[in-house]
Amino acid sequence: MKRQLAALAGTVGPALFFMVLLVEGAIRPGYRPMHDTISELSLGPRGWIQTTNFLIFGILFIVFARGVRASLDRSLAARTGATVLLVIGIGVLGCGVFRAEPWPPSSMTPAGLLHLVCAMVLIFALLPVATGVLARAFATDARWRSLAPATGLTAVITLALLVGGLALMSPPGQPARFGNVYSGLIQRIDVAVFLMWQIAVARRLATVRA
Repeated sequence: MKRQLAALAGTVGPALFFMVLLVEGAIRPGYRPMHDTISELSLGPRGWIQTTNFLIFGILFIVFARGVRASLDRSLAARTGATVLLVIGIGVLGCGVFRAEPWPPSSMTPAGLLHLVCAMVLIFALLPVATGVLARAFATDARWRSLAPATGLTAVITLALLVGGLALMSPPGQPARFGNVYSGLIQRIDVAVFLMWQIAVARRLATVRA
């Protein structure tokens, strides 16, 4: 039952989270999905919608991560990868608890800085770490081995989008570059790739034998 609940959370959570951010991004007045980050949806009078979205997804993600941890073997890679997933879930919750604030960081309150840390350090920086370590864990477990190549590819793509997106951004006060103009698009692709991986893992979680 616990595994089935984790599988359900790992399937419903990503679909609901991405649907909300896509719809809200499309209908929010003045919001530019290609340019503005996901966290910027939590600004303004309607910010409570994305804040709630973060909180719900964070809870469901932690349930999913715990299910993954319980279903893997006790190898170091499996334990490390599952732990990193839990940290990502905590980061998502943090993005809901601590409200996003407008750029730059120098003008943010402690709450805004904590949101930024949760988003950049606990989530985006850890997406390739979690999938990279779990690719190794899956490769040594016959029940999960067929997902190892896709998991490794997810690690490569999320790392490339993170590093490439940051490299293509200009420093504060300088003319905007590609990474600044399309930061929302880059972030959404990054999130979408990881969420598709999560759904694939959740589907396997529903059928894998303990």
